[in-house]
Amino acid sequence: MGRAPLTKHDVPASNRSTVMDKVGFARGLIRYASLNSIERGVPFRFTPRMGLYAGVLTALITLFLVLVLTRPAVEAIFLRAPGSMFMETADGKIENLYTLRLVNKTMRDLPVELKLENVPGALEVMGDKNLRVAPGKLAETSVLIQLAPATLTGNSTQLKIGVYAEGKRLQTVKTVFVGPRN
Repeated sequence: MGRAPLTKHDVPASNRSTVMDKVGFARGLIRYASLNSIERGVPFRFTPRMGLYAGVLTALITLFLVLVLTRPAVEAIFLRAPGSMFMETADGKIENLYTLRLVNKTMRDLPVELKLENVPGALEVMGDKNLRVAPGKLAETSVLIQLAPATLTGNSTQLKIGVYAEGKRLQTVKTVFVGPRN
C-alpha cells in the first residue's frame, strides 16, 4: 500500500512550496483551484452563484439558531378532563378537573409549580404534590381547580395558569373554567 498524497491541511501554508520542491512537482499545486485556473492562470473569482449559496446557507443557519435558542424549556397543555362537568363542593365553591401534559425540552430534571395568574382560587395537583418532569420526557397528571362563585364571569371563565420552575415563569397556559349558568 502506498502513502496517501499530502493535502493542504497536512502541511502548514509556509511549508507547502518547500514540500512541492522536495517531491519534484510545480509550486502552488496544493490549493483550492479548478483545472481551468491552474492551466490558464485565472485567479479565483467569487461568482454570484457562490454568493447566493452563501446567503441561503447563512439564512438557514440563522433560522436554525433562532429556533433552537428561543424554544421554551417546557411545553404545557391543559385540557379539561373528558366527560367531566363542574362540581359544587359542600362549602359552595365550584371545581373543574383538568388533565395536564408537560413536556420537558431540557436535559435536566425540572421541578414544576403551577399558579393561577388572573383569578383567586385553589389549584391542586392530584397524586404526587412535587411535580417533577424528567429530562426530555412527558409527564401527565390531573389538576383540580377550585374557584368561588363570585369570581366566575358567566358559565365559562378564562383562566391563565403560570408554569414555574425554580421560581421562574416558563409559560402561561390559557384554559376555560366551566361553571353553572347564571
